Amino acid sequence: MAFSRRPSFVAAVVLLVVALLAGCAGSPVRRETVTLRGRVLAADGSPPRKARVVLLEVPEAESRPVRSVTPGPDGRFALEVPVGQPCYLRVAAVYHDEAIVPVHVASGDAASVEVRLRPVELLPEPQRVFLQGSWMKLEGDGVYMMEMEPQPDGTWAWEGPVEPGEDGRVSFQVRHATRGHGVPGSPAEDFLWAGRAGWRAVVRAPEGGILRVTFDPAAIPRAGDRSLPEVAWDGDHAWLARLWRPWQRRRVLADRAMRLAMEAPGGDPTAAPAFRKWLAEWRELRDELESLAEGDGPPPLRSWAWVLWLVTRPGPDAPGGEGEAEGAAEVTDLARSLLAPRSPWWVEVETWRMPRLVAELIREEDVDRFLARLARENPVGRVRAAAMACLLERADERGDREAARRWWRALWEAGREDPELAGALEEYDPDRPVQVGRPLPAFSVTTVDGRTLTDRDLRGKVVLLDFWATWCEPCVEEMPVLHEAYEKFHGRGFEIVSIGVSMSRDDLAAFRRGKWKMPWTHVVLPEGRKSELARAFRVNGIPVPILVGRDGTIVAVEPETRGRDLLAAVEKTLGEDGD
Repeated sequence: MAFSRRPSFVAAVVLLVVALLAGCAGSPVRRETVTLRGRVLAADGSPPRKARVVLLEVPEAESRPVRSVTPGPDGRFALEVPVGQPCYLRVAAVYHDEAIVPVHVASGDAASVEVRLRPVELLPEPQRVFLQGSWMKLEGDGVYMMEMEPQPDGTWAWEGPVEPGEDGRVSFQVRHATRGHGVPGSPAEDFLWAGRAGWRAVVRAPEGGILRVTFDPAAIPRAGDRSLPEVAWDGDHAWLARLWRPWQRRRVLADRAMRLAMEAPGGDPTAAPAFRKWLAEWRELRDELESLAEGDGPPPLRSWAWVLWLVTRPGPDAPGGEGEAEGAAEVTDLARSLLAPRSPWWVEVETWRMPRLVAELIREEDVDRFLARLARENPVGRVRAAAMACLLERADERGDREAARRWWRALWEAGREDPELAGALEEYDPDRPVQVGRPLPAFSVTTVDGRTLTDRDLRGKVVLLDFWATWCEPCVEEMPVLHEAYEKFHGRGFEIVSIGVSMSRDDLAAFRRGKWKMPWTHVVLPEGRKSELARAFRVNGIPVPILVGRDGTIVAVEPETRGRDLLAAVEKTLGEDGD
């Protein structure tokens, strides 16, 4: 289905949206709330053993919660939500996958919702299952998970000493037995929700300090109904149930696209056998969203559907983007009205996509001015902070130190407690130690073969310092190009120092016995981010590849040091330093 070319329809929608947005012209912070009543159900329709409901400003599960509540034994809850502003419920229950549910209450009237969750998905035949416990410390060679032993009856078990917390209890969960987050094991006196990590079992530490933990896959509810999760709303808000299915489907397809890219040769999703099927489903989704937007639903439904359609539409150079220019003029006219700076629907625009979408609406030279208005005027705090993050990144990339410092300070005030935006604060900190043109931070470490290695020892060579881990999939994906770079440039003075984070020497040795020999210098940091070296380099995520010139100056960081871009960066540095 092509985008509608009916001028009368576009005009009608624009008028509709303008009327809808008229209520957004006041203060950027809305304070009016209404009580949303709801119920959380397990897959079989009964109340779950324990659940948690969190109110979010934006749909990312890791975003900062506005408020949260624990439903009662019958699964019922009550939560204050903003009036007239899109928001989201993050609904989690023991042994179930969490669901993110879009919410919009247009007035002070009562609203109610029922969410029936889908069980967590068990891996078909897990080869290794691990236990993660509150008593496990990252010390020495580093132990943060213990392997469980398979039992003849199909269960898994671990037994060992535990160290209780101040309340005399310990918590634990089983990892690598299910897709996604971990699940509690047995015994369990209570359950503790650990956010993205999932649920943990809580039990009082036994006398003598020896605890036996078991995991029985048969105790996990089976998926059964593939339509789960399900969301049902009261009559006045039934339109949200119409939005739910395509909204959820978009999240599922986006996750599948990421997996296709990770699993495909060379990271090219179009090379994956399942790409054509994914692309067909993605286009069906856009057609469904367009149908909702053109339908007879209430203004919030149609507005939300249009925004989802806009952010679901790939760019012309993206996989599957061929032919997307059709109807571009109508889309742009509509989007200019729909995504005004004070529009609450910006909540559906991911931070990384925001500058591109803005650039589609206005002239490139006006993008920063529009983002600045978003940062000042939008009614959603997270949207304002996201716009600041975009402005910070753009200023940093063009080398405008004054603007970068100004937007960094503003983002620090607005988003320092938000996990996702905290990453931007770290990455673009104007005083960060790892920046192109700055000297490498001073350090002294011991290599796995017992040598002392300092920053001064690297002088006279072009060196890639690569913070990585054997358990990090993106890190392992870099192995082919790392070996190619080493073989091609080592004879010209190129060296690699791989720094393993949150792993042991045994982990490294086992990995190097496999396909990738990594014939260069190695350091391991069992304590991970808590190590002195990781703190000095502000390593919060991996991989972190840093290219250093012969004079000890940082010459390139990611993305220029990731993938095949690394080869060009090394070649250029060797040439500039005088081959």
